[in-house]
Amino acid sequence: MSVSNAKKFILKCRSDSTFRHEVYKCASKQEVLCTAEKTGMQFTNTDAARAFTELKTQMQDEDELDELAELKMWYEMQTGGEEPDPLSICYACSVHDTCTSYKKLQSGKTPEEIKQESSAEIRTRSRYENQRKESV
Repeated sequence: MSVSNAKKFILKCRSDSTFRHEVYKCASKQEVLCTAEKTGMQFTNTDAARAFTELKTQMQDEDELDELAELKMWYEMQTGGEEPDPLSICYACSVHDTCTSYKKLQSGKTPEEIKQESSAEIRTRSRYENQRKESV
């Protein structure tokens, strides 16, 4: 599963009218994803959300942006809505090099996994600090 596959899918929908019509006939999220998989493009809704975000920055003019927005709206209606791009909250921040959450998101971990890891790290740190206090 990857963002690059989602981008390929989106771009193929934009450029290949036969493929686009085939995808537009899909009646469910599963049918859309199966159609994509048949052509070797496997991705998740999160991958698609990231792909739409990245492609938006590459559009050359208003017409291309409108076309992409229309395709995104159709995709979200077909697949039950957009899963938010977890990295979108990081784009406004300028500390990517030192942010552990950003690095974890880039590695493909979900925000929920990061919260669980953070909670586990805090518990471990607390235990360590308590043990250190007891030994003093």
